[in-house]
Amino acid sequence: MKEMIWSYLIHFSTNMWSDRPVSHRGTSLPGEPIYRDTLHWDEEVWDDVVAHLAKTGYNTLIIDVGDGFVYESHP
Repeated sequence: MKEMIWSYLIHFSTNMWSDRPVSHRGTSLPGEPIYRDTLHWDEEVWDDVVAHLAKTGYNTLIIDVGDGFVYESHP
């Protein structure tokens, strides 16, 4: 019998639903911009999520890169 795929979709983006600065929407604090030109990353959260997925039987992680990446060698 083939092994089932148990997957989790994760979005890497700060700007998935806004393409310009706005002052407030939904869960954002008033005055806090929603659009940002940098991707915010928390390695501890990443490690916790991946460990939890592995522990609970997930075997596939689908990564949606919503914002672009710039490398010094390929600007």
